[in-house]
Amino acid sequence: MGKASLTMREVRNSKSLENTIHDKERAPLLSRLLCPLFLFIRLYCVCVIGYYILGILRQSTSQPAPPLRLCIYQTGILLAGVGFSDVLHSDETWPSVIFTAMMAILGLGLIMYFISTITAFIVSGEISDYFRAKNMNNRISRLAGHIIVCGAGEIGRHIVMELIATKYSVVLIEQHDQRIQRIGIHKNLMCLSANALDDTSLVNAGISAARGVITVLSEDKDNLLLVIAAHQINPSIRIISRCIEEANRSKLIKAGASSVVAPSAIGAMRMTSELVRPTAVSFLDTMLRSKHGLRFDEIAIPTNLAGQALPDLGLPISQLKIVAVQIGDKHDIVYNPKDGLILKSNMRLVVLGPPEVIAMARQQIIGEVGSW
Repeated sequence: MGKASLTMREVRNSKSLENTIHDKERAPLLSRLLCPLFLFIRLYCVCVIGYYILGILRQSTSQPAPPLRLCIYQTGILLAGVGFSDVLHSDETWPSVIFTAMMAILGLGLIMYFISTITAFIVSGEISDYFRAKNMNNRISRLAGHIIVCGAGEIGRHIVMELIATKYSVVLIEQHDQRIQRIGIHKNLMCLSANALDDTSLVNAGISAARGVITVLSEDKDNLLLVIAAHQINPSIRIISRCIEEANRSKLIKAGASSVVAPSAIGAMRMTSELVRPTAVSFLDTMLRSKHGLRFDEIAIPTNLAGQALPDLGLPISQLKIVAVQIGDKHDIVYNPKDGLILKSNMRLVVLGPPEVIAMARQQIIGEVGSW
């Protein structure tokens, strides 16, 4: 119970921090837009008060002080540049003439400043970037069960494309816009242009509700810091980290990584396989890269389906092949299971089929959010 309470508290803290972060991001843009407006309001008030004081100073028995409504009206037509009529007869005394001229120049300057500020925002794309980022944050806040990828280098780009191909929702954190543009726009892909080493980036990416995090930064020390940060924010999340130096594998595991992958070792195995078993490698490449490519994937069996047999799941057997079943330990696997196999809670089905079919099967079995 204590662990569950801690998790909920962490989620609430993450949401609170996320709202604070968004407020800080909005502040500079809003302040730059509202600054001319506040200056104009202050100038308007000064002008109204100035006209009222000047009217009191020159009042006489034949010419009483002007009412406040006329001061407000005179200020409005002056600062707006309308020049409709001089209801206060400001041209009758030198103080009024000088004051009116000064207010007219300041008002015109403020209007030009406001127009230039808006124009600069439009030309530089800051306004469109602001609303695009706001829309992206809204989409991310509604996600659950998504995967966060940190880094969009060569490895990160291939990871993102594979996750998209297999119908997973992905949030990419990358500070170089050129790398994000290389990946392009996809339905299930949301991008944050930010430094992944900043804890706030992980919070903005919805780590409290994410299914897992993949760190593929260019240096082990950066991946180590990212693993520590992700594990502290969400201790229960699954973290997969890239490892360049084999000596750093144990450090990443101790820091909280669920699994560590060395691309150099995987590349070496692939090159060896290309030499000694080219037909098998060609078969797997064709399976993955063809237009109707197949994928190996896994589906967890929820508690409510325990006790049923495989045929009771109603899976499309003609399109989806159940290759194996993991019963308990990761090494306790039944290959090519028979129809009479009774399902248990937390079993995992290893399946082979098109990504769309696998996603629908997962949705049918466990209603997993974020995979379709």
